[in-house]
Amino acid sequence: MKKNRLDHQYTVRDLSNKTGISFAYINQLENNKRGSVTLDTFFRLSEAFDMMPSQLLKNIEDDIRLLDENFFSNCSSNEKDQP
Repeated sequence: MKKNRLDHQYTVRDLSNKTGISFAYINQLENNKRGSVTLDTFFRLSEAFDMMPSQLLKNIEDDIRLLDENFFSNCSSNEKDQP
């Protein structure tokens, strides 16, 4: 979500004002301190980013996939370094 926010040149405060979602809640989402969101929150975010909810979901899935690939890549390279 942070990538979408930065792509739109929004501060957390801007996004909070645009969506009506609290500053603290957005911070928690961006820092993975919240596991899930309501559909209402998800739709507000997609509207703020001017994208269809399905596109926002795809962006999030792509970000997760990259995190997974980086994590597993780092694990594999660390195992190779082990004697």
